[in-house]
Amino acid sequence: MARPKAEVEGYISALNVCGWFEDVPQQTVERIKRQIRDTSGTSPLWISAFPVCIDTECIYEEGDYTKLLKEFSKASGGIFAPTRIAEKWTKTAATLEFSHADQQYSTNVSVRSDYVDNRCIRLIKKAIKDSKSRVNYVEVPIPGGGQEAFYALTTSAAIRKAKAKRLIPSQEAAREERERREEERKKAFSTIHAFAADAVFETVVIGSYQTLWLYRWSTKELLRKREMLNGVESCVQSLADGRVSFSDRHQISIWNPEKDTVDEIVPYDSDVNRSQCVTTPDGRLLVCDAWSFDTKTATQIQCWSIERREMLSEWPAPGKHTVSMQLTPEGNVLIATRDGAVTLCTLDGTTLSQFKLEVPTGGAVFAALHPSEDVVACIADKTIGYWDLKRGALQGTCCYKYTLQNSQKNLCFAPSGRYILTWGGNDGRVSQYEYPSGKLLFTKQMFDTDAQVSNLIMKPGSDISASAGTLALAPAIVLFDWKTRTTLGALKGRG
Repeated sequence: MARPKAEVEGYISALNVCGWFEDVPQQTVERIKRQIRDTSGTSPLWISAFPVCIDTECIYEEGDYTKLLKEFSKASGGIFAPTRIAEKWTKTAATLEFSHADQQYSTNVSVRSDYVDNRCIRLIKKAIKDSKSRVNYVEVPIPGGGQEAFYALTTSAAIRKAKAKRLIPSQEAAREERERREEERKKAFSTIHAFAADAVFETVVIGSYQTLWLYRWSTKELLRKREMLNGVESCVQSLADGRVSFSDRHQISIWNPEKDTVDEIVPYDSDVNRSQCVTTPDGRLLVCDAWSFDTKTATQIQCWSIERREMLSEWPAPGKHTVSMQLTPEGNVLIATRDGAVTLCTLDGTTLSQFKLEVPTGGAVFAALHPSEDVVACIADKTIGYWDLKRGALQGTCCYKYTLQNSQKNLCFAPSGRYILTWGGNDGRVSQYEYPSGKLLFTKQMFDTDAQVSNLIMKPGSDISASAGTLALAPAIVLFDWKTRTTLGALKGRG
């Protein structure tokens, strides 16, 4: 829906009175005016008053910072014109260099996260300032802007006048947006991604985006805390000797809490993402996925020797984007992918059983193997299905009644095989379903608030589960006995 012409031209005129376009190259001025005139009727006009809008989570591979420089250059109309751009990546950082107005500029930037390092933006602004330009890039926080960042090319005086006339978000709105972003950042960095325990639940290890915590359950004592450059992506596992394996987005490493050392097992590769990893109980082998954002590149499954740090075998995943992996006592691996493909195979890639779930909304969100290794349970589209591996047929299904917001996404079999636990909804509940009838036996809200249960594991040979989540930006664990339906204890860590 087009806006009234008088409204649009009046807004452009008001910006002009504030000095918004003063000393800005004509081609940039025309670009901004064209953006404003093309703004749909459902969007505020100020959303188009900025020549640059970037995704703040766009750093994935070498060359992305160069693309960012060129984007700021193109929008500046010649005010920022970098030449001889050089971008050199290592495993942990990159050096960004360029020339501007006969001066050389250089800075180190992070590459262990997809976030744009602000040192790059500061260097752009410094280069423009050194060239004696009267205008420069100014970030304007936008309410509801999410991970997008908006940059005006103007003067600080023009920004103040435009805010005073409410032509762009006010100082109060900007402050609220900064606070909202900071709160979201804290939540994102503190959210529990992974959780594991030793066989007797004496020690538990928790992984968030930035941190690994190791606790002694009996005393609730924090034994060790390890800050990570890029944190734990989605999986962590305790080994028999006390070490911990974990996925760090682009690599697989092993943490030794006693020595507080981290050894890289699967080498860092910025082009490869690794979101799933399981390790054999003897600590000799690990199985992980390898996938790319490039839709033409197939997801692979790899088996690595931990001691020799070399890949032993590799084979194609049953579908695109692995969402769950489970190692069986027999030494096989169960894999489920987002498009509903599930396979049970040996560690050299030999397929033992494979099937594809057909669900309306697409995607086997999670799959779990029965202790007998004869049945796989899958949860998708608010339905639990049981697949008989011997007969190669669907054994039965059951549905649970939850709203879309609170639909649960994960499941596991009890060690006895007599029931299934499901979790992952936004209401913090864990539900118990009888197997194979599918009857709902019990539902427990694990935390005092609606905090989500992000991970759950069961103690071997028992009816005790440990549920992990995030409370007040800190890790929390609740132990629950499903036989007696009693809470056995809770642990509340510090962020």
